[in-house]
Amino acid sequence: MRISTSLINNLFPDGEEALICPKFVKEVYIDKNYQIPPTRSMQKGLYFEYLILGASANEFKEVHELPLVRGGKKSVDQERIEAQVIMFNRLLKNVDGKVIESQVRVQKEWDHPYNIYDEPIIISGVLDFISSITSRAVTTNSEVKDIHFDKAVCDIKLTKDIYGKFQNGASWKYPWTINGLQGRMYKYITGLPFFYWVFDYKPVPDYRIYMMADDLNKVLEMHESIRKTVEKLIELKKSDYAAFPAFNLCNNCPIKDCKEKNSKINIQIF
Repeated sequence: MRISTSLINNLFPDGEEALICPKFVKEVYIDKNYQIPPTRSMQKGLYFEYLILGASANEFKEVHELPLVRGGKKSVDQERIEAQVIMFNRLLKNVDGKVIESQVRVQKEWDHPYNIYDEPIIISGVLDFISSITSRAVTTNSEVKDIHFDKAVCDIKLTKDIYGKFQNGASWKYPWTINGLQGRMYKYITGLPFFYWVFDYKPVPDYRIYMMADDLNKVLEMHESIRKTVEKLIELKKSDYAAFPAFNLCNNCPIKDCKEKNSKINIQIF
C-alpha cells in the first residue's frame, strides 16, 4: 500500500474526512490510470516549476507555456511569474545554494507503533529539489541563528499574493497556518530539513523562504493522518471501490468514460 500527501489531502483535507468516490481514488491514486486536470492557478504554478527546474510535479502534465492574451501577447501574470524565476536564481546564490537534484522520487516504509497492518505501508513523494543552504534565520521568538545544511529538501510554491488568504483562512504570511503535511512527510522520508520557497505574482511581486521547525505534536498528527488513510483504503478495498456518483464529484472527474457518471445536479434537502 502506497501513501502520498496528495492522497491524504484528497481523503482528509485539513484533517476532516471528505466526500469521495472510491472508484476515483482507485483509478487516479492507486492504479494511476488518470491524472487530475490542474486548475488555472495550478497551471501557473506548474509553469513556474518548469521554468525553474525544467520539470513539474509528476501527478500533473508539465505546463511549458501559458495561454496568450489578446494580440498574441503574454499576460501580465505570466510576465510577473517569469520575472520571479530571475529572483529565484538570485535567492539561490544569496543562500549559497546549489541544486543537487530536482524532481526526486523518494519513499520509505512506514515504521511507527500505529502501523499494525500485515502488508508494508510505503510513504512516497516527489521532491521539487534538494539544495545546500547557508544563511541566517529568525525563529518565531525573534531569535537569530546561523544555519548550514549540505542538503535540504526544498519545495516551490507560487501564490497570487503571499499576504492573501485561502478559503480556510490560511495565509503564507503566517506559514504556521498552512497545511504542513507535505513538509512533515518529506522530512520523515528523507531525514533532511525542509524549506518552502514561496513566490507570488501580485503587482509588486514578493517572495519568502520558510524553514519548517521540528514539532513533535505535528509529527504525531502526520502519523495519525497516515493511519486514517490506511484504514480508509482498507474500507474502500472491501467495498471493491464501488463508484459513488455524486454530481459535484463527477463534474470534474478525469474518468470521462465512467458508466456510473451522474450528470444531474444533486438537490440538497434541508
